[in-house]
Amino acid sequence: MKLKSFFFILIITLFSVASNNSVHAFEIREGNESKEVIVAKDTVIKGSLLAAGNSVIIDGTIQGDLYCIGQTIIVRGIVTGDVLCAGQTIDVSGDVGGNIRSIGQLITISAPVKRNVVVAGQTVNVAPEAAISGELLAAGQTIRLDSSVGGDVNTAAESIVLGEKARLAGNFTYMSPNAATEATGAAVTGKVSHIISKKSEAKPLTARNLLPKMQPWPTRVAGSIVFYLILGALVVLIARENVVRITEQMRARPWLDGFVGFLTVIGAPIAIMMVAITIIGIPVAIILGIIFAVIIAVSRIYVAVIVGNNVLSAMGKTKSDLLLQMITGVIIIQVFAVVPVLGVFITGIATLCGLGGIVMHFGKRKTAK
Repeated sequence: MKLKSFFFILIITLFSVASNNSVHAFEIREGNESKEVIVAKDTVIKGSLLAAGNSVIIDGTIQGDLYCIGQTIIVRGIVTGDVLCAGQTIDVSGDVGGNIRSIGQLITISAPVKRNVVVAGQTVNVAPEAAISGELLAAGQTIRLDSSVGGDVNTAAESIVLGEKARLAGNFTYMSPNAATEATGAAVTGKVSHIISKKSEAKPLTARNLLPKMQPWPTRVAGSIVFYLILGALVVLIARENVVRITEQMRARPWLDGFVGFLTVIGAPIAIMMVAITIIGIPVAIILGIIFAVIIAVSRIYVAVIVGNNVLSAMGKTKSDLLLQMITGVIIIQVFAVVPVLGVFITGIATLCGLGGIVMHFGKRKTAK
């Protein structure tokens, strides 16, 4: 199987697996000059929508699935399929005909959901208007559930509150260091199970306490820099033209590439596992897994080139060599990569954007032929 064919098949498989509905079309929208994606009230999209921008506002009807990423996501319209979104603030107040699978800082659901809800966020609010027909799986710091749920409810949080409108038809299982708070009127038909999680010991939040077994900072930086410099040199020397094209594409639409990378990280392992249980068998799945792991490692190189180019341009070197850009970017990214918390965020964003850029580039080339 050619590498570019694998990229294309991977992303198509991802979108196919992500939804159980029949998708007749797939529309992609990026933010306008104000970095907003708006689907007006009278607009009907016949098929699924992938939207990326600082703000994503859905007031119309989407006859398919909604995939979105942004700082603020507001869904007031109708989505007949699934809602799969990632953002800082996510507010779903329109009817959802499928599942909601989302991650964010503040998530609010205040509309009927025909199937299941799987969410993770710092604060998760499920309002009385949100009648969930299926199951609820939620994780966060604070979870407030004040609606009916037709299936089981599984939650994990520091604070869990059942409002007076909470009506749980199935079992209620929650993991928390504290007992859930139940308002007068809340009702659970099934079994209630409380898994008590241990409270962390009161220790200063220092790098020494958080990462006690890690190697010294200089050792980790040097090792990762050497590895990515060797890998980056191979990529630049072997596929210079593709590096230029992919990085140009990534500069033009970082939000979209980052979101595609996010979906690929979730969907590719599922697709590979599906291959493993088919007639093709485990050997092909192992090969695909190795290829995917290599792509994950390579993806950071493209972001390093962009970072290096920006830094060198700021220093007045507007026509720097691609190899020099890569070296500069790798050093900068890997130095910050070992910083607690910040490093995870930086490397995660770099990997998702690079992976999305690769998938979109080779997928576009495949469909163009």
